[in-house]
Parts: sequence; C-alpha cells; structure tokens
Amino acid sequence: MQQAPSVDDLLMLIHRLSPSQQAQLFARLSAEIADLVQQMTQSSPTSRSLQGLWEHDHAPISPEEIDAARQEMWENFPRDDI
Repeated sequence: MQQAPSVDDLLMLIHRLSPSQQAQLFARLSAEIADLVQQMTQSSPTSRSLQGLWEHDHAPISPEEIDAARQEMWENFPRDDI
C-alpha cells in the first residue's frame, strides 16, 4: 500500500508548476473545497442535542459515583488560603 504524500512533498511539487498551472490547481481546489463545505453544511443539522451522547458507548454512571465526584470536587471549596 502506497503512503500518501506529506504536505511538504505536495508543496514542493506545487512550486515546480508554472504560475498558470498553479492558478489552475488553486481554482480547482477552491471549487472542491467550496463543494465540500456546502455538503457539510447541508447534511448536518444546525444544532444537535447532546442528550444521550454517550448512552451507548460507555458504562453507566451510578448516582453514587456522581455524588462521590461532586463531594470530591467541592470538598476544598472555598479555600482559606485565597
């Protein structure tokens, strides 16, 4: 399997092109990028609910674990040394 060229390799190749070839390349790339951006904005909803985001990916957190985390987080609040 052939490895994709690095960004530095691509830049080196672009610098070898004539100015007119570079202009053609940039015009085609900008059109491709504009199409990708349009597809991304059309296919994704403007806002997405985060409710249940990790529902199926992680083990459930028990109410006791939540209480222990809250207690640990707030046990030194407010600090006297500030």
